[in-house]
Amino acid sequence: MTIRVLIADDNESIHEILKYGIERSVRKVDKEISETKKEILKDLGQEVPANENKAIVVDHAYQGEEAVELVNQAMASQQAYDLIIMDVRMPPGIDGIEAIRRISKDHDNQVFVICTAYHDQSREEIKMATERSKKTFLVYKPFNFDFLKLIVRAVLNDDFEGELELQNYVV
Repeated sequence: MTIRVLIADDNESIHEILKYGIERSVRKVDKEISETKKEILKDLGQEVPANENKAIVVDHAYQGEEAVELVNQAMASQQAYDLIIMDVRMPPGIDGIEAIRRISKDHDNQVFVICTAYHDQSREEIKMATERSKKTFLVYKPFNFDFLKLIVRAVLNDDFEGELELQNYVV
């Protein structure tokens, strides 16, 4: 399985930090899931397969328009992103909220993490802009990698309701 992530932020350092955090989180969650599966299979007396490490593909956008274009290209090639991390302010051009609005208009099965230090929109405006997405979370910079681990686990398990700690971040 390949996990595809798009990071959209105008700060290159943020890209590096998020990429590291995502890769670290995927490895940790993958290990936890593998160990759980092994225990279950052993209990059932079934053969335990070798570990299947997840491949991680991280793409980068530095402007809102670039993020929209990358998502459109990914969807056209049948390689949708599993997670899109979007900053709000990425001058010049459209901001992250508008980029999410445009992406969600055509591709409503996306998971977004809005990751920002500051935004001008109210929570209600953000909710309206993201209402067509599969799931949207709002976190403020700086944040810790524990949050990324929760998001990665939810994406890998396709279970956003089971991660109760994430509910505080839902838009």
